Amino acid sequence: FTVYMNTGSTVKLAWQCIAGTLTAILNIYFMNMIFRGGAEKADENGYNAVFAWFDLTIVLFLYLASKADVNTMMMGMNWTVCLMMHWMNPTSPDTLGTYESFIPGVNWDGETTVVMLTSIAGCVLSILATVFPRPLFNIHRVHDDATEVTNALGEIFDESIEYWAGQDMGPRRFQIFARMNALTSTIKRVDQNLTDSFWETCNLCSYGKMRRLYHKYNSALQSNADEIYMVKAALETINFDETHNTFVTTVRSSLQALKTATVECLQVCAQCCKDGNISDSEKSDILKMVGDMDRCQQVLSKDYREAKKHLPYVSTDLAPDSLLVFSVSQWAREIGDFARSLASFEDTWKDHKYANPVQGLAIMAMDQTKNLFDPSAMFAYEQLRFTLMNGIPVLITFAIAMYMNDSVFVQYDSTMPGVLTLLVSYDYGATFFKNSQRLMGVVFGQTLPLLVMTSISVLPCDSWLRFAIHLTSLFLFNFAFTFMYYSSDQWATIGCCIAGFGIYPMFHQCDATAGEIHYNAQYKAIAQVIIAILLKMAIASIMAPSEPRDNAMVSLAKLNQAVKDAYGVFLAEGEVEHPEVGLKALRDDVKEHLAACEAILPKCDPGLQLVPGTRTPFKFELFGAALSQFKLVLSDLDMIVLAMTGHEEQLAVEEAKDGAEAKGSAEEEEKQEKKEDQEEALFRLMSRQDAWKELVKDLSNTINNSLDVLTTVLDHDSEEPLESKNVQKLQAMECIMELSGVDQFYAQVSNAQKKESKQDEELFDDSRVITQLKRARLTVAINAFKLSVKHVGRIAEECFNHMIYF
Repeated sequence: FTVYMNTGSTVKLAWQCIAGTLTAILNIYFMNMIFRGGAEKADENGYNAVFAWFDLTIVLFLYLASKADVNTMMMGMNWTVCLMMHWMNPTSPDTLGTYESFIPGVNWDGETTVVMLTSIAGCVLSILATVFPRPLFNIHRVHDDATEVTNALGEIFDESIEYWAGQDMGPRRFQIFARMNALTSTIKRVDQNLTDSFWETCNLCSYGKMRRLYHKYNSALQSNADEIYMVKAALETINFDETHNTFVTTVRSSLQALKTATVECLQVCAQCCKDGNISDSEKSDILKMVGDMDRCQQVLSKDYREAKKHLPYVSTDLAPDSLLVFSVSQWAREIGDFARSLASFEDTWKDHKYANPVQGLAIMAMDQTKNLFDPSAMFAYEQLRFTLMNGIPVLITFAIAMYMNDSVFVQYDSTMPGVLTLLVSYDYGATFFKNSQRLMGVVFGQTLPLLVMTSISVLPCDSWLRFAIHLTSLFLFNFAFTFMYYSSDQWATIGCCIAGFGIYPMFHQCDATAGEIHYNAQYKAIAQVIIAILLKMAIASIMAPSEPRDNAMVSLAKLNQAVKDAYGVFLAEGEVEHPEVGLKALRDDVKEHLAACEAILPKCDPGLQLVPGTRTPFKFELFGAALSQFKLVLSDLDMIVLAMTGHEEQLAVEEAKDGAEAKGSAEEEEKQEKKEDQEEALFRLMSRQDAWKELVKDLSNTINNSLDVLTTVLDHDSEEPLESKNVQKLQAMECIMELSGVDQFYAQVSNAQKKESKQDEELFDDSRVITQLKRARLTVAINAFKLSVKHVGRIAEECFNHMIYF
């Protein structure tokens, strides 16, 4: 339960193991302060069993209700039930021992001391296993991963530009799309390595600065997801005609130059992060490259306006081309922001609250403690349900072990509650399936060692052959099931349980004086484990929430409403910045509800049901396909936000996070006011066109009808014909994946811009880079609307594919 695939994760699990064990031991010391010696010396200390049960219940509640990591809960609860069982046993000797150590109150032969020291020794060995013979440090992987991501990002943009500059649409774009998808997982790996590296370094020496630098670097890369999505959307819809070729001829060289300058800047930034220090020469190099990027931006903007000079202000023909150029320019602007913040890092780090590593650790410990026992979180409905679902079976089995000594039950044997404490999980969905896996893993973990040891027992105890076979069996047993644990998604739980519960029986010692071997105790232990897990499964079934499919429908209803609200508010009012009802805030709601739906998705698979019941199988494939489109809709909302707000400077935000003072309030207010003026002018330009009403009506109807039909089809759980007004509305719609009124809208905007006042135009003339050009931003916004209709229309298409009964 401790050693894992890298050093950082192993140190984290080791710390959790030690913390859980230590708190369990401290509880025993607390009980001995009140009733010295426990139940064994009840005549001397006035032992009260009711108080002991009260203490056990409170301690288990604190473990489960707190926001502690699951591994801390497991180890703390496991040692709590084991030690409390001994302490409450009137025939058990004193758990504190008598052989005094140099620490007052701690005895070398005490059970608590032995448990603590062996736990520490095991954790140290676990950590050493990830260091020797081959170090598995996360911090060493971070730089290699960052370099890999930088090169991959540069290659994606390079290949995208080459494809865009080609003569026709070809299959090569699918290879580019695959690389885009693979990049996401690589960036997540960097983020995970950064998180785990804290446990290796504790931010001591220069590692705190190094991790902070790489965190900023990874955040910059994660922010590029919107630009990659826009590039993909552009490549899917390019018209390889003469107008496109002329545009490419004018813009390609400056676009390629900007891409090259941006990648080179990223590579230099990655190298600067490696030692955790930004020297003056590195700062100078970074700022020089940012200046080169700014010059490339100006050249690209000039070429873009030159290419569009004799064309309509906005048009469908070059919309994908404008989208691609805008995305590259926006990507370069974001990387430029990051590079500037990196160049000023040394100044901002001095005021950072974690600049002093010791002070930083103290602050972090205090923050974690506050979060751990936050009453609002501990007494939240879901947390209380989790507490009861896992705590009640432990208390029941503890009571059985305390008072029953019949059949397969052995009095004062902590096997049943001990096993259940190691099976704590937040996974509510597919509860029966998960518990079945745990049952299988624990039973195999108890029985497979018996088979192995039975085979070995035919050889005499002093046989070298027995020793060799035993040693080989230990290695193969651990290797096979830990490998299953580390590598298998479906069977990892079983592998972990077999390895965890089977390793102790595999160390069975040979005793030539013991006579014939009897397995009564082992079979009783297996029976107890089965009974305990079946009890846990029964209580989980009673206390679990509704079926996963019903939970999925609740989450989907929230997601549908969030999408409708986001588009509805923006299309009606153009509100973007409002903290509660603006497009940004509503987009964040969509992201939150989408994450909830994705979390419940794997648990809705009908194949996980033991018995189907009277309802038809849940349309799992439809739900999954719909969520894939919802992710694209979320990207469309990001694109709309980007188009309306233009390029938003992130440097001031990052500096504020790092503890530096923000720029002068007057300057910030002026920038914010100018940005809001741009948003209002852009929305005013769109909303005053006659075709805007048609565009809004079609987009709203498509979203509302498609999402309503999705809910209707997924909710349908019988073989009766599906009759719904929502389905009839959707069937009556034509060209569901095309946004009507776009060509007319572009034409009206182009005519309107010929008469535009100079004052209105000056709102967008400040920097003259593409991300602030009104025509480019307008094109991006309309592209986002078109893509939204396309993606929501695909949801409707999937619904019709699953509507078998009419």
